[in-house]
Amino acid sequence: MGGTLIAQVITVALAPIITRIYSPSLFGEYALFLAIANIIVLVSTLKYDLAIFLPSEEEKAINILALAIFFVVTISFFIFIFILGIHLIISNNNIFLKKYFWINLIPVLVLFQGIYPCLRNWISRQGKYRIISIGLIMRMFITNASFMILGYLNLLRIGLIIGTIIGQVAETILLVVFILLSNRNLFKFISYNQVKALFYRYKDFPKYSLPAEMLNSLIAQSPVLLL
Repeated sequence: MGGTLIAQVITVALAPIITRIYSPSLFGEYALFLAIANIIVLVSTLKYDLAIFLPSEEEKAINILALAIFFVVTISFFIFIFILGIHLIISNNNIFLKKYFWINLIPVLVLFQGIYPCLRNWISRQGKYRIISIGLIMRMFITNASFMILGYLNLLRIGLIIGTIIGQVAETILLVVFILLSNRNLFKFISYNQVKALFYRYKDFPKYSLPAEMLNSLIAQSPVLLL
């Protein structure tokens, strides 16, 4: 709770500066980028990240973590291939690609923002809430600092999007380093057979949780997507 509060204070305190740097139209593009990315992020783990809390054995939980991250990486890769296909079919001088240039950055945000809840849930399972709070505060500070720096460098069209990606990458890397240092002995228990077994054991998450959350996300993001 303390980390969330401090992160919100940072955002609110710097908001007057950031809103002076970026125009409403740029915030509109930024909102559309986030709306699309957030919907894909929601799908990226197939909700297996929620199953990380369930096994009593750490050896099984680490395999679920690997499973969830595998889906994030796979879906991010396919989004990248899809966007690459668009570039191959449509000329780079096309008006659509010039206007919505930021679609190229969607796979990057999906990758790191999709991996984040997997790592967060693993760390929460171990009761290490302090590192999660530190990561949140660091992300909001780096994100807002990046907004201002990129804005003052006159990189206005990409400032909000790149700033968000930089902040998310920094937070995700922090959690990765923490897990690698504190759980290095558990990675030897990751195996294909165990991951496959847990995929079927917890198949109700993508079967039931995913459609409901997908619908809620589409409803929540629909005002931005339709405008």
